[in-house]
Amino acid sequence: SAAATFVAIVAIANTLGRFIMGWLSDITGRKTVFFITYIVQLLALIILLSTKPGAMSIGMMYIIVIAMAFCFGGNITVFPTCVSDYFGLKNTSRNYSIIYQGFGIGAIIVGFLMASGNPLNPKNITLSNGAVLTQNFNLTYWVLLIMVIISLVIFVLIKKPVKKNSNIKN
Repeated sequence: SAAATFVAIVAIANTLGRFIMGWLSDITGRKTVFFITYIVQLLALIILLSTKPGAMSIGMMYIIVIAMAFCFGGNITVFPTCVSDYFGLKNTSRNYSIIYQGFGIGAIIVGFLMASGNPLNPKNITLSNGAVLTQNFNLTYWVLLIMVIISLVIFVLIKKPVKKNSNIKN
């Protein structure tokens, strides 16, 4: 079925994103990888928002799903090393456990929005072929777009903490 195919595609793209973006972050740096993944996600969400519900081809939907899953896999791989780069290896587990809560919060918010369709505009959409879409995910796409923009701004502006010189006395 289409749903099983999408699940398999997400798993494969996510895994490839982990390997490829992890490798790329060692070559180009963490911020470059985050910038690439956030721009790809931004473009994918803009495409979703600019396409009339039910008008996107299955092929284009596969491309969007592959891009989003690939980027998610890449980000989830690079986040721990980025935390280590910024806060030191000694504090990585403690700091990453706090940062990782963002994934949990995001999963709750997006899960709720996906399950409810669009609670602000719950009307059904009838397509030209007579099929009825009972969910409209535009609100979800807007929330994701805003989250990606915030993440992109953070990673453009963030600077590594300056290490204190232990020889200087206060």
